[in-house]
Amino acid sequence: MAFTFLYLSFVAALVSAANDWSQPCFNGECEYDLPSTPRGPSGTLKIWGPRHLISDITPAAGWAIIDCDPNLLKQNVRLVCEEGSADHCGRLSGGLETVGDASVGRIVRLPEECGGNAFGVVTNAWVPEDQTIPAHFVSRLTRRDGTLPTVQALSLGVNFSAVPAPADPNDHVRFAIQGANIEGAAGNMTRPPLPEVNGLQGRGFREWLDNIINGLKHLNEWNIDNQKQLSAIDVDQSFNVFDRSITCPPLKIGIRMDVNTKAHAVVSVGVVAMGTFLPPKIDDMALVSTFNANLDGELDLKASIGGEVSTGQISLYEVGIPGLNFPGILSVGPKFEVNAEATANLELAVDMKVGIHYQIDKASFTFPPKAGHTGSFNQGDTLLTLAAIPSTSVTGAISAHIIPRVVFGISALKDSVKADIFVDLDASASMTLKLVASAPQEIPVPLHARRSIESSPPELGGCFDIDVGFDVNAGAEGSFFNIFDASTSFDLYTKHWSPYKVCI
Repeated sequence: MAFTFLYLSFVAALVSAANDWSQPCFNGECEYDLPSTPRGPSGTLKIWGPRHLISDITPAAGWAIIDCDPNLLKQNVRLVCEEGSADHCGRLSGGLETVGDASVGRIVRLPEECGGNAFGVVTNAWVPEDQTIPAHFVSRLTRRDGTLPTVQALSLGVNFSAVPAPADPNDHVRFAIQGANIEGAAGNMTRPPLPEVNGLQGRGFREWLDNIINGLKHLNEWNIDNQKQLSAIDVDQSFNVFDRSITCPPLKIGIRMDVNTKAHAVVSVGVVAMGTFLPPKIDDMALVSTFNANLDGELDLKASIGGEVSTGQISLYEVGIPGLNFPGILSVGPKFEVNAEATANLELAVDMKVGIHYQIDKASFTFPPKAGHTGSFNQGDTLLTLAAIPSTSVTGAISAHIIPRVVFGISALKDSVKADIFVDLDASASMTLKLVASAPQEIPVPLHARRSIESSPPELGGCFDIDVGFDVNAGAEGSFFNIFDASTSFDLYTKHWSPYKVCI
């Protein structure tokens, strides 16, 4: 199990770094670790391919960068070859003294202080007319004979489709990524086997992918269990879902729906992917997530007249979650949402509150579904409160959904391909009722068994038919290469039941 180290190395704090800036990338293989931070993210990017297509413009390769923005993904860079480094520098130019057409199409490693990306593709190379060297570089770069080196220039970016892909598949420059939004996912990565051999997925690649998925899952679960690094999401707010009223002084009548939401969530996410820069595509990937979630929700309906209301699904709340980013290559940007949906069809005025409660512990899943999902899903009792005009009957149907959602926005290769992976935590309650009431009634509805009432309270009469449901499902919006699309979906948990059907 080559990648169980992901879990073990985090627990033992023995993560090794792949950023060896003292060694140039000259052997057709190179790695880069995301900068280490106490709370993440973390991850490793590995590239490999023909030696003549992978190069390096760091000091270890003999280059001094004299003009480069530290944040841009696309820019012109000015650089010089340091004295005594002609052989190293010549690897970028095909053995020539200066860069030119032979340099175009190469994937190069960038220094930490140059560019927002670890690797870029050379789209143009030339000797510029501007041969000035900044004053603070002059003393360092002046050669023994008193001359200064030739200033050279490269156009670098992450638009890998801007250069022709090698005709021979054996000349493709490939990459692999493992990462998470927490610390512990970086480490020396074994070069994976090819994803396909003669049109069939190779067994070795499948084992490589499964091992990383298992390592990320263990890392996520360890952090969830120990409450390490992850920032909790807490929502304690009331939101208006629908408000339609008519004012005829001194009266104001109408129908109003509010949702009172108290939610708590902790989300960990990891990703593994493999693809090629030349040509730019991702051959396979998997998102691995583990989360805890609690919801204490309540739908509050106040209807001073009868009527029909249908809200459709509406967004109530949204907040970002820390993700991970290999700029220009692959990024995962999660967010947490709270959505709601309600319908009501009532023939007379009524006030009603419906409580919805659940708890999810250590739910884990992989998307697309390359591995099984696990977790504990529990529901609490629903509290139903009704109030109607005394000595009148109320007939109608009400349905309510409170739907927290975790969305993982995925983008790849200069944002040329984007898609969303989501998990919906849909708790619902629906009721049909025909009542005669003279005072408010609070009715706890047990969700795990049917229950009947032996004696009727004098304040309330009629029939209840209450159905409840809890659906946790994962799906996608958009398509991501040939890996998944909007038709890819599966259930993590689903349960529907009718705990309360009674006439009193």
